[in-house]
Amino acid sequence: MRLSQRFGTPCPAPDDVCSAPATRRRGAWERGNPANHVDVTDHMDRALRVSHFVESVVGDVVTFTETTATRAGEPLRIDRTSLRFLDAGRIGAFLGEAGFAVEARYGDWSRGPLTAGSDDIVVVARAVKTR
Repeated sequence: MRLSQRFGTPCPAPDDVCSAPATRRRGAWERGNPANHVDVTDHMDRALRVSHFVESVVGDVVTFTETTATRAGEPLRIDRTSLRFLDAGRIGAFLGEAGFAVEARYGDWSRGPLTAGSDDIVVVARAVKTR
Protein backbone atom coordinates (compact mmCIF):
# COMPACT_ATOMS: atom_id res chain seq x y z
CA MET A 1 0.00 0.00 0.00
CA ARG A 2 1.30 3.47 -0.82
CA LEU A 3 0.29 6.98 0.01
CA SER A 4 -1.77 8.53 -2.76
CA GLN A 5 -2.08 12.17 -3.69
CA ARG A 6 -5.58 12.30 -2.23
CA PHE A 7 -6.52 13.54 1.19
CA GLY A 8 -3.32 11.97 2.61
CA THR A 9 -4.93 8.55 2.97
CA PRO A 10 -3.53 5.17 1.91
CA CYS A 11 -4.58 4.14 -1.59
CA PRO A 12 -3.89 0.68 -2.97
CA ALA A 13 -5.11 1.59 -6.48
CA PRO A 14 -2.64 2.24 -9.31
CA ASP A 15 -2.04 5.65 -10.89
CA ASP A 16 -3.56 7.65 -8.03
CA VAL A 17 -7.13 6.60 -8.86
CA CYS A 18 -9.04 6.36 -5.63
CA SER A 19 -12.52 6.67 -4.32
CA ALA A 20 -12.89 9.64 -2.03
CA PRO A 21 -14.45 9.04 1.35
CA ALA A 22 -18.18 8.59 0.95
CA THR A 23 -20.15 11.63 1.91
CA ARG A 24 -23.38 10.68 3.61
CA ARG A 25 -26.16 12.90 2.40
CA ARG A 26 -27.53 15.15 5.10
CA GLY A 27 -31.02 13.64 4.86
CA ALA A 28 -29.66 10.21 5.80
CA TRP A 29 -28.16 11.63 9.00
CA GLU A 30 -31.31 13.56 9.86
CA ARG A 31 -33.01 10.18 10.27
CA GLY A 32 -30.34 9.10 12.79
CA ASN A 33 -31.73 7.91 16.10
CA PRO A 34 -30.84 5.18 18.60
CA ALA A 35 -33.60 2.92 17.30
CA ASN A 36 -31.60 2.60 14.05
CA HIS A 37 -28.65 0.87 15.72
CA VAL A 38 -26.14 -1.54 14.19
CA ASP A 39 -24.94 -4.64 16.03
CA VAL A 40 -21.23 -5.34 15.50
CA THR A 41 -18.46 -7.52 16.88
CA ASP A 42 -15.18 -5.76 17.65
CA HIS A 43 -11.59 -7.01 17.33
CA MET A 44 -11.80 -8.50 20.86
CA ASP A 45 -14.90 -10.50 19.85
CA ARG A 46 -17.22 -8.35 22.00
CA ALA A 47 -20.83 -8.06 20.87
CA LEU A 48 -21.53 -4.32 20.65
CA ARG A 49 -24.30 -1.97 19.55
CA VAL A 50 -23.54 1.31 17.78
CA SER A 51 -26.20 4.00 17.51
CA HIS A 52 -26.40 7.63 16.44
CA PHE A 53 -28.46 10.50 17.77
CA VAL A 54 -28.74 13.72 15.78
CA GLU A 55 -28.58 16.76 18.05
CA SER A 56 -28.91 19.51 15.44
CA VAL A 57 -28.87 20.34 11.75
CA VAL A 58 -27.76 23.88 10.92
CA GLY A 59 -27.27 24.62 7.24
CA ASP A 60 -25.00 21.89 5.87
CA VAL A 61 -23.61 20.92 9.33
CA VAL A 62 -25.04 17.98 11.29
CA THR A 63 -24.04 17.54 14.95
CA PHE A 64 -24.59 14.08 16.40
CA THR A 65 -23.43 11.57 18.97
CA GLU A 66 -22.28 8.02 18.33
CA THR A 67 -22.80 5.64 21.24
CA THR A 68 -20.95 2.34 21.45
CA ALA A 69 -22.65 0.09 24.00
CA THR A 70 -23.00 -3.51 25.03
CA ARG A 71 -25.89 -5.30 23.37
CA ALA A 72 -27.69 -4.98 26.72
CA GLY A 73 -27.47 -1.20 26.30
CA GLU A 74 -24.69 -0.27 28.76
CA PRO A 75 -22.81 2.67 27.17
CA LEU A 76 -19.07 2.10 26.82
CA ARG A 77 -18.24 5.24 24.87
CA ILE A 78 -20.11 8.29 23.59
CA ASP A 79 -18.50 10.52 20.97
CA ARG A 80 -19.90 13.84 19.75
CA THR A 81 -19.01 15.35 16.39
CA SER A 82 -20.15 17.70 13.68
CA LEU A 83 -19.93 16.92 9.98
CA ARG A 84 -20.35 19.21 7.02
CA PHE A 85 -22.27 17.74 4.10
CA LEU A 86 -21.64 18.84 0.53
CA ASP A 87 -23.58 18.00 -2.61
CA ALA A 88 -21.86 16.30 -5.55
CA GLY A 89 -21.19 19.62 -7.32
CA ARG A 90 -19.48 21.19 -4.33
CA ILE A 91 -17.42 18.02 -3.73
CA GLY A 92 -16.28 18.18 -7.37
CA ALA A 93 -15.39 21.87 -7.02
CA PHE A 94 -13.30 21.24 -3.90
CA LEU A 95 -11.53 18.30 -5.55
CA GLY A 96 -10.80 20.44 -8.62
CA GLU A 97 -9.31 23.18 -6.46
CA ALA A 98 -7.12 20.54 -4.77
CA GLY A 99 -5.77 19.25 -8.11
CA PHE A 100 -8.07 16.29 -8.75
CA ALA A 101 -10.30 15.39 -11.68
CA VAL A 102 -13.55 13.57 -10.91
CA GLU A 103 -13.80 10.38 -12.96
CA ALA A 104 -17.05 8.95 -11.58
CA ARG A 105 -19.76 9.54 -8.98
CA TYR A 106 -21.87 6.79 -7.45
CA GLY A 107 -24.79 6.64 -5.06
CA ASP A 108 -23.42 3.66 -3.10
CA TRP A 109 -20.32 1.46 -2.70
CA SER A 110 -21.68 -1.04 -5.27
CA ARG A 111 -21.33 1.65 -7.97
CA GLY A 112 -25.07 2.26 -8.14
CA PRO A 113 -26.17 5.45 -9.87
CA LEU A 114 -26.07 8.73 -7.97
CA THR A 115 -29.66 9.94 -7.77
CA ALA A 116 -31.56 12.48 -5.70
CA GLY A 117 -32.59 9.58 -3.42
CA SER A 118 -29.06 8.23 -2.84
CA ASP A 119 -27.93 8.28 0.80
CA ASP A 120 -24.23 8.29 -0.12
CA ILE A 121 -22.01 10.10 -2.60
CA VAL A 122 -18.96 8.03 -3.57
CA VAL A 123 -16.47 9.89 -5.76
CA VAL A 124 -13.65 8.40 -7.84
CA ALA A 125 -11.00 11.03 -8.60
CA ARG A 126 -7.56 11.12 -10.17
CA ALA A 127 -4.72 13.44 -9.29
CA VAL A 128 -4.15 15.79 -12.21
CA LYS A 129 -0.59 15.40 -13.40
CA THR A 130 1.24 18.71 -13.63
CA ARG A 131 4.52 19.15 -15.46
